Amino acid sequence: STLFPYTTLFRSSILIQFLTDFWDKDKSPYIKEKVRMKKHIGLTYITESQRMVLAYWKPFFENKNLGDLTKRELKEFITHIDTLPLSNSRKLKIYRSGSIAIKWAYNDELIDRDITSGIVTFSNDAKERKILTLEVAELLFSIKWKDERSQLANAIAMLTGMRAGEILALRKQDLGDGCIYVNYSWNRKEGLKSPKNGDSRKV
Repeated sequence: STLFPYTTLFRSSILIQFLTDFWDKDKSPYIKEKVRMKKHIGLTYITESQRMVLAYWKPFFENKNLGDLTKRELKEFITHIDTLPLSNSRKLKIYRSGSIAIKWAYNDELIDRDITSGIVTFSNDAKERKILTLEVAELLFSIKWKDERSQLANAIAMLTGMRAGEILALRKQDLGDGCIYVNYSWNRKEGLKSPKNGDSRKV
């Protein structure tokens, strides 16, 4: 059978198969749409979303058909997630690993109802990233570090606002006259890739 068939039979697609295919970088039309629009979607995010589908959605909706899923069942799933000893931000990510796909299916006219509309989920309680005071930063950079590369990378981050992956991706040709050209980012899963928002910039 064809993936994501545009037929009335789509309603009988198994929900979990749909969700795992939705987060498969080689199969998913959603991911292909993002790439076509030059909107970067990281492999780490894709892999983690698929993992959460298998770990949390699959045990709860093992044999459920996508087209038969109801808003009430979605609320029951949220209630179930709420009982888990996880942070609210984590619970929200678990919910969104499925709800993004379900909403996409509705917007693409593969199902006839948007059961995610009006659902109350979780507040995002992710810890605020605090910034060092100037005094602490000055003290931190006045001492000798064990690894001079780490000190240099942190100094670049402090002075330019560059992300860790962008600093790891720096090449000799990216160093300009009094500036840095941020053309790439890097991580262990994907290697060299475009910066977070897909746009190169100069700092």
